[in-house]
Order: sequence, then structure tokens, then C-alpha cells
Amino acid sequence: RSCIGRTLREVMPGLADTLEPICRQVMQTGASIFDLEIHGATRAHAGEERIWRTSYFPFIDRTRKVRGVNVVMYDITERKRVEQVLARSAVQLKGLAEATMAVHVATSLSDILQIVTDKARDIIGAHMAVIEMRGNQQEAQAIQAVSLSDKYTGYRDVEEQPDGSGHGALAVPLVGSDGQQLGLLQLSDKYRGEFTIEDEMIVVQLAQMASV
Repeated sequence: RSCIGRTLREVMPGLADTLEPICRQVMQTGASIFDLEIHGATRAHAGEERIWRTSYFPFIDRTRKVRGVNVVMYDITERKRVEQVLARSAVQLKGLAEATMAVHVATSLSDILQIVTDKARDIIGAHMAVIEMRGNQQEAQAIQAVSLSDKYTGYRDVEEQPDGSGHGALAVPLVGSDGQQLGLLQLSDKYRGEFTIEDEMIVVQLAQMASV
């Protein structure tokens, strides 16, 4: 009831720029529009982009003139987020399967470490991945495999590696069959957002492949 008599821009200022042209089109053509997906923020979720599936129907009077537009909106934000998570999980599982097959046919430890490092960076979506292995109790860990995105192209052929500063870091130990730590698989500077628990679970499985 609080919306009666108010303009669309007054009621939904964050979506007005998107909704108004669509409503004008329906007013001018008299044709309905179905299942149009729009994005934007509202006062109820200030600062948060939401996703709606919308449909628009002309309000026609007895003289067959279009007098207004009826808008039906369904908030599908959470459903879209679930779909994105499921899609990403499917991609990650495919990447794990590919890594398993590649490791199975690898002919050397260095090949296995490089495969795992490349796959870790690719599956998780990070600019940098490194495997450091421990020689013995007296030796410090040494880098055995490195995978870098185009962001760090300039470091590919030099001994000094980038520090990987950016969107956080994730490190998982490589543990041998005797329970001793063999080294670390580390990722840093994630493409988008921070590393998650789901990312860590994937990296743990990859680290197990390299723990040979």
C-alpha cells in the first residue's frame, strides 16, 4: 500500500534505470515481455546486487488503450548462487579427474610436481602456485615446481619469484606415507575473492597426489 501513487523510481530507485525503459517499451508496443533477468540493488538489500526474473504485462482499458504496466518480479539471487557453486564444483571435479590421469602416466617426480602445481592454480583460479619440497632435516625447503599466470610473466625466466601478494594465500602440507611432512603446496593471489574451505579441500586432494 505504501507504493500506491508513487513512481517506479521512488519505489525502486536502484532498479529504475533498468525497469523504466522496459516499461516504456511495453507501453508503446502493448506487447508483454516474459522471463527477463535483471540485476541491481534495492533499499532492502543496500549495497548488495540481487538478481530477479521479471515479466511485464500491459494494462489495457476497455478502449484497448495501454494505461499502465503490470510488473511481476521473482528474486532468484540464491538460486543463481547455488547454480554457480554447482557449476564451479563440476569444473573442479573435472580438473581433479584430469590431474589424476596425468599423474598416473607421469614418468618422473618432477613431472608429477609440475602437473599438480599447474592443476592447483588452474582449478582454484590463482595467479601463483608453488610446491616446496624438504631435502632433509638440515636443508631448508626448496622450490621444486612453479606455476604462474600472465600477471607474473616477467618472472618466468628469472630465479627470483614474485611474492604472490594479492587476494590471500593458501598452503597445504605434502605428507608422506610415514606421516612425515615432505613439503608444501602453496597458492596465492586468487583471481577473485578470498580462498575458501572448498578451495582447501581441492588443494588437499591435489597435495595427496604429489605426496609420493
